[in-house]
Amino acid sequence: MASTTTTKRAADVKRAPRAGRTPRRAASAPVLGAATEAVEVTGENFETLLLASAEQAAAIGRGAARPARTYTLERTERDTVVPAPRAFTAQEVTALRHRLRVSQGVFARMVGVGVKLAQAWEAGTRVPNGPAARMLEILDAQPRAIIRLLQPKRAGRAAG
Repeated sequence: MASTTTTKRAADVKRAPRAGRTPRRAASAPVLGAATEAVEVTGENFETLLLASAEQAAAIGRGAARPARTYTLERTERDTVVPAPRAFTAQEVTALRHRLRVSQGVFARMVGVGVKLAQAWEAGTRVPNGPAARMLEILDAQPRAIIRLLQPKRAGRAAG
């Protein structure tokens, strides 16, 4: 039978700290697999290694030990729920612009739309949607942050 190589915890192996680093204090739960050595899996030791692995998994499951490695998975579109932006009425768009104390032209540039469209929102003939509706939602919730981002950058003074 062909043999394979796997990794087994060497519980009694102490690693010397790397140069320039202070040794870490012991954790409340032992870390399994922290100090490892390669072990050849054969027909004679397969059952022993399998039982040891199952015991380690059970200890991790009980919280009596921590795994040697953990992995963080990226969030994907499938497991992330992003609600649609809320609907803004004509009165809410006008109130937001007044609260920001800007003209329709400046407001339109802040949101990234044309002046005619911003005017149509305020008149109630059009409804904000898509990215513009999301931008209105953000402007409504965090106006100072958005205004700070939209401020023109000032050039530094010349040395002299």
